[in-house]
Amino acid sequence: MTALAHGGGAIHHCSDARAVPAVRSAWRLSAVIVVCVPAMRAHAQTPSAEGAEQQHGETTGTSAHPNESDSGVNEAEDQVDKDRTRLAPLLLAPDEVGNQIRAATEESARLFDHGPISDLSQPWTQFNNRLEKETGLRLGFAYTVLYQQATSGPGVRDAVGGDVDFFGRWRLIETDTGTRGHIGFNLEYRHRFTTIAPASLGDNIGSIWRTTRGFSTFDWRLRELWWHQSFLDGRFEFRVGTVNQKHFIDIYSFKSQNTYFLGTPFSDSPTIAFPSNGFGAMTRVSVLPEVHLTATIGDANGTGEVGPLDSLFDDGELLTTLDLSVTPTFEGLGDGKYGLTLWHRDARQEAGIPSGGGVSLLAEQEIASNASAFARYGYGDGADLTIEHLFAAGAVIREPFDLAGDAFGVGLSWARPSDPSLDDQWGAEAFYRIQLGNALQLTPGFQIIVNPSESRENDVIGVFMLRCRVQF
Repeated sequence: MTALAHGGGAIHHCSDARAVPAVRSAWRLSAVIVVCVPAMRAHAQTPSAEGAEQQHGETTGTSAHPNESDSGVNEAEDQVDKDRTRLAPLLLAPDEVGNQIRAATEESARLFDHGPISDLSQPWTQFNNRLEKETGLRLGFAYTVLYQQATSGPGVRDAVGGDVDFFGRWRLIETDTGTRGHIGFNLEYRHRFTTIAPASLGDNIGSIWRTTRGFSTFDWRLRELWWHQSFLDGRFEFRVGTVNQKHFIDIYSFKSQNTYFLGTPFSDSPTIAFPSNGFGAMTRVSVLPEVHLTATIGDANGTGEVGPLDSLFDDGELLTTLDLSVTPTFEGLGDGKYGLTLWHRDARQEAGIPSGGGVSLLAEQEIASNASAFARYGYGDGADLTIEHLFAAGAVIREPFDLAGDAFGVGLSWARPSDPSLDDQWGAEAFYRIQLGNALQLTPGFQIIVNPSESRENDVIGVFMLRCRVQF
């Protein structure tokens, strides 16, 4: 693994065989598929709604038909849980620890029911259920492998990398009055199989934005460790510790490199000068059931892991944000989110980076029972940003063709570089996520980059993508 992570070994040797690029690409593609496909061996039968309800009752130890005297209390508690579940992907990023645990916990319809991954995930889930019941601690694990191949470009055109995440949530406070408190953490390791990691592919082909924001390289890091406290059933909450500010602002349901789009016009906020993870805090107030105000503050010199707070207290250089979100539900359509984000980052004196600020606008709306459309605009000035203006729009269909667990997405994007000597760049992305097993997803996709701003040699570049994710 060490040799692979540093570009060595057989895969590195194969990448040097420039005389047979087609064979090399096919071999790598088949290697990624071989990791995924053998995990399935029998077709699943999707359980009926009645069976799922009975199973839920057995799992939680409650009857599927509660006593009439308890129905009012249960309905109120159920409504709070439904509201919290509905708002979770709208107010916190899909890759946030709590949302990842929620996704791993939910029983998903899938194409295949049995296989090495499923057989491993079942005892893990049983262990996790007992652990959470007895201690309040719930753990999660995910391993994601990404393959990307560009059709042209001035530099290296192919990249394969992996991302390992071990995360958890430890609930320590939970009262009948709606007060909850828990500790969250995320331990992460990123590695590459090829000369470059996928996060570097965009730079190598002359794109002003990245073809993925993650899948870089670093050793094991404790990336997040924080305390989260909520009151009044989540109407007021705060988080403090080593945090990822990207998880709180400019959020919409599909802002995830792990499960939806990969290109940064959709999976990131390229016009906001986010630092690496560092010490910070978030507070959110739901002033009305559908109106939410979120403020964050964080170390502008974050190191990307839990560590000393010297840079915060010695330099006092901060990223501050304010986010206003409205989450209405429209009859005949469904849930929506409309947001405004303001941000400012102090100058980083030692690094020689000027201050910066900007604004972002976001609209997401369900347009059918299984489909949502979105549009986002961002403006950023200073802070060494490479993109000044960005616009992206698209749609995602959940369970297309009545295939439970699958998702199809398409989006268009445009960016104007901060450097006035560079031309505007246009792009498009499409993906189809296949829910192969309860804990296994396979996602092929394609990006088109038109008029890449940092490449005068190519008018159009295509990027083929294949992502495999195991999570439980």
